[in-house]
Amino acid sequence: EDMHSELAVPLSKDSCYKVKLDLAFWENLSFTTVDPVFLKIYGGSTVCNKTNLLWQSPAISNEDWLTYEFMIYGQDFDITDLIIEAYFAQTYAYYGYVLLDNIRISPTPAVDLGNDTTLVLCANDSIILD
Repeated sequence: EDMHSELAVPLSKDSCYKVKLDLAFWENLSFTTVDPVFLKIYGGSTVCNKTNLLWQSPAISNEDWLTYEFMIYGQDFDITDLIIEAYFAQTYAYYGYVLLDNIRISPTPAVDLGNDTTLVLCANDSIILD
């Protein structure tokens, strides 16, 4: 199962973004036996395009809400559409789900260098300011 959302403001290919989201799993939420699944997030420039995987969670089995965080950067195009997909963590089909809440996407870094002269733009990418 997946859902699609068109972003009100595209994610620029020239920028870096921090994504935070809260995930949980409640075994007794359903009428039948359910198992944990992965959450996959795809970004694209067209509707329903699942060729650009941005992030995949581990199998979500935690009953308490946990915040997961990942970065989006180095894309070849502006991201205008997101697809969020719950996908089997096993090699066979089964009933499963993941609870998702509180998605936050923010540009990073928030620049306040103080006396420092090194600016870290994204993971493994920095600039020395003179």
